Amino acid sequence: MKEQKLTDKEFRKLFIRYRKENKTFDDLCDARDAVVSVMGVYSISLDALKIELKKWDIKIDKAFGKLVNKERKKSKRSTK
Repeated sequence: MKEQKLTDKEFRKLFIRYRKENKTFDDLCDARDAVVSVMGVYSISLDALKIELKKWDIKIDKAFGKLVNKERKKSKRSTK
C-alpha cells in the first residue's frame, strides 16, 4: 500500500492533536521551543556584542596610531 502525503493543514491538525494526546511529545516540543527562544536571545546579544567590539576596535586603532606616531616623532628627535 502506498503512503499518502498529508497536506500542510492535515499535518498541522495531526501535530496539534498529537501534542494534546501525548504528554511526552508535548514536553519534548516545549523543550525545543525553549531552546529556540534562548538561541534567539543569544543571537541578538551576540550581534550587539559584535557591534560594540567593532566600536572598541576603531578606538583601539586610533589610540594605537597616535602612540605609534608619538613614538616615531620621539625616535626622529633622538636620531638628530
